[in-house]
Amino acid sequence: MPPKDVSPDFLWELFSDLRRRKFPLGISDYHDLRTALWLGFGWSSHEELVELCCTLWAKSTRNADTIRALFVQFAVPEWR
Repeated sequence: MPPKDVSPDFLWELFSDLRRRKFPLGISDYHDLRTALWLGFGWSSHEELVELCCTLWAKSTRNADTIRALFVQFAVPEWR
């Protein structure tokens, strides 16, 4: 079961950085991630969380590569 606060700070930072990079994301895209987490998606592993973000936010392979690189850059903690 996901914790009550399904929006760790690092996800907002990641989302904000993508918007600064001109990703076509609106606040509803962040809300979609929070909803998916609340429903239980993305919790089983770090890789699943990365792929959830890519699925929701990436519009191309290049976008997905950027998201994956930002997870490394932000030194996102292991997700369990």
